[in-house]
Amino acid sequence: MSEKPIPLIILGAAFFVIGLVLLIVGIREENAYRAELIGRPDMREFLTGWPPRSWRHTLTMGGVVGMVVGAVLLIMSIFLW
Repeated sequence: MSEKPIPLIILGAAFFVIGLVLLIVGIREENAYRAELIGRPDMREFLTGWPPRSWRHTLTMGGVVGMVVGAVLLIMSIFLW
């Protein structure tokens, strides 16, 4: 194989960086939401976690998935190099 997998490396790095950014934004957003809950007089939602709010974790989960896809693409490009 004479052609180097440069597009695969770029794609893997882009997925990894975007996943890392999403992970950081998701963690910051969740921390801001918890800080807002702490300031409320009714602490039931903060203490019990009820009702469950899955939207708080979507950016974090998307970031982890993006980082995994990026890492797999980077590893695959190393083996193809």
